[in-house]
Amino acid sequence: MNILLVLIMLFGFTFFTLQSEGSGEVLAPEWPTVSVNGTEGVVAPRNQADDMVWSAEPIEGYWLPGEEWLTQAEDAVALTSAGISVEQRQPTLGGYRQYAGFIVDGERKIYINAMCTEIDGWRTGGVMVMDGGNCFWTAVYNVDSGELESLSVNGDA
Repeated sequence: MNILLVLIMLFGFTFFTLQSEGSGEVLAPEWPTVSVNGTEGVVAPRNQADDMVWSAEPIEGYWLPGEEWLTQAEDAVALTSAGISVEQRQPTLGGYRQYAGFIVDGERKIYINAMCTEIDGWRTGGVMVMDGGNCFWTAVYNVDSGELESLSVNGDA
């Protein structure tokens, strides 16, 4: 482990993640940055995800989804939004994302908090925006079932 830290310092890496074999789970103490389908995002660490995730059902715990799971979640949002008419508040797919993994009834889920404009502090803490139209939306993707459970687009002020 010490050799790895020395190599990181020598090569000037400012951030790294470790991935557990085959699980798709990122093991990192910070808000790691990710790029999913060309969209910049961050993943909330387990100890801060509860500040961001809202669920009507009791949350049993938190996990850190890897990019393979985030890509599946984003693909599900894109597929769902393609079938939504503009009048039904189609979400803006570009922009920035905050992701958090959580567990409900033993199933792993990903909470997506989307914004089409940068907001101060979005890389290091949960952001909540009221109104803002289709520029801001949230979604919940169930990793275990492969289904998008919810997609909620903000209204206009």
